[in-house]
Amino acid sequence: MPGLEKTFIEKRKAHLMLKRTTLSGVGGIFIACLAMALILMDGWQQAAAQDTLALDGKIYYRAVRKIKNHYPGEIVEINVKNFQQVSQDEVLATYRITREQQQELQHEIDFTSIQKTKISIEEVMTEINKKEREKRSVTNLVNEGLASPMSGYDLAEDIQVLILKKKYLEEELAYLKRQQAREKDRISEELGGVSLASGIIPRVIPITTKLPGYVVKMGVIPTSKIEKNRVCFEVTKLSLILIRCKVYEEDYIKLSLGQKAVITSQGAPGKEYTAHLSRLPLRPTDKGYEALSYYLVDFIMPNPDLKFRAGNRVKVKVDLTSKVDPLAP
Repeated sequence: MPGLEKTFIEKRKAHLMLKRTTLSGVGGIFIACLAMALILMDGWQQAAAQDTLALDGKIYYRAVRKIKNHYPGEIVEINVKNFQQVSQDEVLATYRITREQQQELQHEIDFTSIQKTKISIEEVMTEINKKEREKRSVTNLVNEGLASPMSGYDLAEDIQVLILKKKYLEEELAYLKRQQAREKDRISEELGGVSLASGIIPRVIPITTKLPGYVVKMGVIPTSKIEKNRVCFEVTKLSLILIRCKVYEEDYIKLSLGQKAVITSQGAPGKEYTAHLSRLPLRPTDKGYEALSYYLVDFIMPNPDLKFRAGNRVKVKVDLTSKVDPLAP
């Protein structure tokens, strides 16, 4: 019996050692597989990170038109408010110019030289008619043998000189009228398109916009005094907006015009918008010797619901693998 018990114990030990070795091998394989999986995941993450570029962006408006008054005055009435849609040639406000400015503009379109030239033409015509009558009288005397044929030559020369003078004055008058028309057109445009057909300069002037869009900034209030060429309103189209990002050299070289980007904003949680890279400046912005130079790149993004406003901050995720879209806005 003691021999059998010893044999059993030895077999039991051998079995336990075999089991432990097997478990150790399986555990090693599992750990090895886990390590490999982590390495692959890290590689995938690194690859994904290399395929995208995360940037911070700020929204700007595109093609903002600054609406100015051409003459000093005082605001009479404002017809619009911020972010109101306006059409081309719509009157945004009216203002009253000073009497001194009105008189100065009136003098500019009156062109007193036109009236003086007209009077000079009338005087020359009167002189021509007088000389013509004298010539006819001399001709009658010559025909009756009471005067020499040479008597009418001087009168004929005088008449020719007067005709040339009249022609010159008429050309001068036509030139002055063209000048007056140009001045009227210029002043009419500066007065917001007011018609000057009557020849009278009005005091109350409209402030109009030549660009349809939305009023995004107002620089005047009712009854406020305004100096010449003050920016009274800013108008732009909000259907497309500009997103500007700061990019350093190591990321700048990865970018190409037309690349797509996903835009997200805290103001629109859960929503993603698509933009395209529209501008890559050739030169960086230099902030001095101690600061790193950077590039200001622009993305164009549709703004169909008009929620985005200038100054809003957004997150920009550029897809570096996206194909360049030459038709991107």
